[in-house]
Amino acid sequence: MHAARHPSQEREGRERVQVAAARALRVVGRDRDVIDDPHVGDCGAGVGRARRGGDQLAGRGGAHVPDEHAELHVRRLGPRGGRVNARLERAGHLRYEETLAAKEDTVGQLTVEDRLNIQELMARYSRAIDFGRWEELPGFFTDDCTLDFGKLMGSHQGKEAVRGFATVLAGTGLTMRHYVTNCIVEGDGERATSTTYVLAFTGKIGSLMPTTGRYEDELRKVDGRWLLHVRRGIIEMPGQS
Repeated sequence: MHAARHPSQEREGRERVQVAAARALRVVGRDRDVIDDPHVGDCGAGVGRARRGGDQLAGRGGAHVPDEHAELHVRRLGPRGGRVNARLERAGHLRYEETLAAKEDTVGQLTVEDRLNIQELMARYSRAIDFGRWEELPGFFTDDCTLDFGKLMGSHQGKEAVRGFATVLAGTGLTMRHYVTNCIVEGDGERATSTTYVLAFTGKIGSLMPTTGRYEDELRKVDGRWLLHVRRGIIEMPGQS
């Protein structure tokens, strides 16, 4: 026969269960639905008491129950403890899935920094052409890039072809100023597309002609840096001579 337990031992055992139940509820974010659900009944009230008791015990250094045993103790709270445990597990599982989905959304979205870097890339491209910084131009493109200006100035594949295009453009002796605006960027953290309006003034000093058009770009992030993978220059309103 087992020896009768001293009242203090029984009280300590109850306190252990209370602390364990309180910790189990904390694990699933103190889900109030578990306590307030009318289908849980008396067992739900027991969980509520356990949580409050556990909080009080924790405040005065009550009995310690390892967290890994908390779920086991929840099952002992009443005749319908299994239902409480099932709701606890379901709530925890849903919160875990929501956390994963939030992380995936964060990874897939363009950040503010991405958008600013892409817009600065557009500005640096224009500055390189306008101020004759031709050596910078190939560095704005991926190795397998395409720079396409259609019938007017041809299509150029690869960085070396872009470098050749820059050399030809430099030999024209034209003065150019490009103003890029209305930039719309879409994509994820690794690939993006952008459309920008372009107002360009080209010609000899004193007789610059305005031309309007747009850039349609495909971009890639390479080693943390946004680069042009495909740039299509589309002239919509040629300047008048």
